[in-house]
Amino acid sequence: MWDDNQSDAVRIYRTFEVNAAEEESEKLWRKFHSTSSEAVRLAVALRGFFLSKGGEEYAPWMEEHARNAAEALVELGDTEKLEEFERRGWLDAELTERLLHLAIGQRRSGMTVWLLRLKEQKYGFPDRDFQLW
Repeated sequence: MWDDNQSDAVRIYRTFEVNAAEEESEKLWRKFHSTSSEAVRLAVALRGFFLSKGGEEYAPWMEEHARNAAEALVELGDTEKLEEFERRGWLDAELTERLLHLAIGQRRSGMTVWLLRLKEQKYGFPDRDFQLW
């Protein structure tokens, strides 16, 4: 059922998806504050942040841990949720480049295309010269 190449945070996140689809936000919030495991905290924050009810209470933590959270979203292949990070300004040029390499390494073609488009639109490719003459 689980891919051995997945990080702990992604496996835990998927467990929440499968086993706790109706988990209430206050239960997640209690779990978020009671755990000492960063992988569990990340998985709970991702789940709680994207719930239709609330989720904004996780925003400060998510912004502070945007790199780890974004990497987990790349691993999950969830461009829709990663778009929210972009809308909030949490993906800078360095993180976008890092995520692009991660997506390529994990053979996430949809994610790779999305990140390439994002990089082109926001940052361009200054280290490349595509001039034909």
